[in-house]
Amino acid sequence: MSADFAHPETAEIRLKPDLALISTTLSVMKEYFQTRGLRPDAWHELELAAAEALNNAVEHGSADRPEAEIVCRWSWTDEVVRIEIMDTGNYRPPSDEARLPDDPLAEEGRGAFLMMELVDSVEHVTSPLGHSIRLTKRVGTAR
Repeated sequence: MSADFAHPETAEIRLKPDLALISTTLSVMKEYFQTRGLRPDAWHELELAAAEALNNAVEHGSADRPEAEIVCRWSWTDEVVRIEIMDTGNYRPPSDEARLPDDPLAEEGRGAFLMMELVDSVEHVTSPLGHSIRLTKRVGTAR
């Protein structure tokens, strides 16, 4: 896992598809936002949405490709936080709205719904290089 903080308005971590690396990625992201004055309630929402997106990138976007690299990039410009997670997969979101699973005891199927509820915008982009999910949330201005 490597971090790039060359541009203070944007930060990036590259990680292998390993669920154990997600908490470290979120810790680095939290430090970036806390240093700039993000409210704790806004961080909790962003953290949960980013965790869901990172889990999906590891479990689905990079499944069976341990050599793959996931890129997690974030920024806070003006009043808007943007988090983008890129993997080598080819995920295409369903055309209908994200919803909870019919079975309340199901162990999967809540991630898309949670992300839609926690941030202002969720955008999926696919290209020959893979899949990106972009999470955007208005949080106020940084210090």
